[in-house]
Amino acid sequence: MNLQSLIAAILISFCFAVWPVVSKYSGAQGAWVGVIVAVGSASATFILSFLSRQITTLQSPSIKAIVILVTAGVLNGIAFYFYSLKIADPKISTAAFMTIVAILMIVMASILDWALNGVIPDTQKTFGYCFAATAVYLLIK
Repeated sequence: MNLQSLIAAILISFCFAVWPVVSKYSGAQGAWVGVIVAVGSASATFILSFLSRQITTLQSPSIKAIVILVTAGVLNGIAFYFYSLKIADPKISTAAFMTIVAILMIVMASILDWALNGVIPDTQKTFGYCFAATAVYLLIK
């Protein structure tokens, strides 16, 4: 990974970490958080995709790719809906919940990468996942 990718990762993680905290701060409740943030997210994605000319210069995806991506979008929407409900709940610590979700996403991504792409985690990563499970355990106590 190069420096440019690391800087991108920092910016991306900042944006992903900021929106749930700011959403709770807004005082909006329940599904409204998800709906309003989703509209903002879709708008930003659409605008940036055209400004960067990615949409106009890259080859259109195949029908199979579109079906897979729409399915992924539906799964993301389901997760986003429930995530939005939890981060808007004043009884739940936003930071702890976000951390648990982030840790579990890392573990799930590895399992799915193994199942779909055949990428087997090495011993070091497996130990990391064990530490991740410990962190989740400590955060829910």
